[in-house]
Amino acid sequence: MMLADPISLALFLKVVESKSISKGAIASHIVLSAASRRITQLEKQFDAQLLHRLKGGVVPTLAGEALAQHARRVLGALGQLSAEMSDFASGSKGRVRLYANSSIMQQSLPELLASFRDAKPDIEVDIREAGSASIIRAVQERAADVGIVTSGIPLEGLDSETLCPDPLCVVVPTDHPLKGPSVHFSELVGYSFVGLDGSAALMQLLADAAADSGHVLNVSVQVRSFESVCRMIQAGIGIGVVPEGAVKVFQHSLSLRLIRLNESWARRTMLICTKKEALSLPARMLVKHLVGSPLR
Repeated sequence: MMLADPISLALFLKVVESKSISKGAIASHIVLSAASRRITQLEKQFDAQLLHRLKGGVVPTLAGEALAQHARRVLGALGQLSAEMSDFASGSKGRVRLYANSSIMQQSLPELLASFRDAKPDIEVDIREAGSASIIRAVQERAADVGIVTSGIPLEGLDSETLCPDPLCVVVPTDHPLKGPSVHFSELVGYSFVGLDGSAALMQLLADAAADSGHVLNVSVQVRSFESVCRMIQAGIGIGVVPEGAVKVFQHSLSLRLIRLNESWARRTMLICTKKEALSLPARMLVKHLVGSPLR
């Protein structure tokens, strides 16, 4: 059996969506007689009736619905193929749109991307920093090819792979009365907190944990970067609960102590999220490089 040509498949989808052969022909810029011939040829090719011809238009048969599903996948793959190959044909590089949250940006991502660039110099990675919820939405809407987010937020149909641990820890000045190697969150609720502005998910997590212990989270100040959080803590403005990997770099220079937070919700992981069926070859290469990194 010969494969259906893309023009006929695209026409068939337009017909199904508009419930009209004439409207499908107009949308496909094909004269009606030619469109009718193409539909008839598809039915002969698959030896199945694809449309119910009704007085007010057409509706797909079961065979037609099956063909429409496959046609969407085939045409999507062809469009992706065309986009990728046009980049190479015009002399440009492969490109991956990567969205990552501030925690991984503060940690190992720059080094990982540098090693990927060395290994794959023909692939450009466009990087954007965003919150995890915005990243998930960008991947769902295909504004991003690959996202790196923190666990605990629903991925809603996306595929995911573990990148590395991303535990939360308590940050205090070195002379703070909290001295043990670990604490429960209930031991912290009497202190003022330095919050991270723009990290709504983390702040809500802490507020919920405080509420569970019968308290209201006391946030004395909110700042926009991990370094600012650490400087406020060093100055005695409050304590903080932040990703351990994102603040380790400031621990010694700012005379801070990191205390393990002994709560199940604090044992988070960093996830790579994608739509696997829509991944380009360069994006798959980037994901493979990230997953294969020695961070787990």
